[in-house]
Amino acid sequence: MLAKYFNKKNLTIILLSVFLAIILWLFVVGDTLFQVLPKRKILEEVPLVYINLEEGLEVSEIPESVSVVLEGLPENLQDKGPENLVAFIDLKDKKNGDHKVEIKINPPEGLSVISFLPAGAEIKIRHQK
Repeated sequence: MLAKYFNKKNLTIILLSVFLAIILWLFVVGDTLFQVLPKRKILEEVPLVYINLEEGLEVSEIPESVSVVLEGLPENLQDKGPENLVAFIDLKDKKNGDHKVEIKINPPEGLSVISFLPAGAEIKIRHQK
């Protein structure tokens, strides 16, 4: 019974209909398909702060900011700027002297840090005057 519906003429029409249906479906949902792909955003001038500095000490020669590359869904990246990120140096147990320290970044929820520059810094810790 099905054989009479699948002759060459009907098969061509069926295949063309399926192809057009797929094209139409991609046209309708295409925008949302591309929004689920992660995007990247470069944030310049993310402020760099230090934490856990012992009393009586001060830091000099610390970079003011870092550049960060974030990755995430477009809706998560949309309103993110340097003010939404915190780059910091943990100075716990650092004493008077010159130190090479690692810069750390806590990304906003739903985003990942891909890279940042500089990744570290050379700082000087001195006694306050």
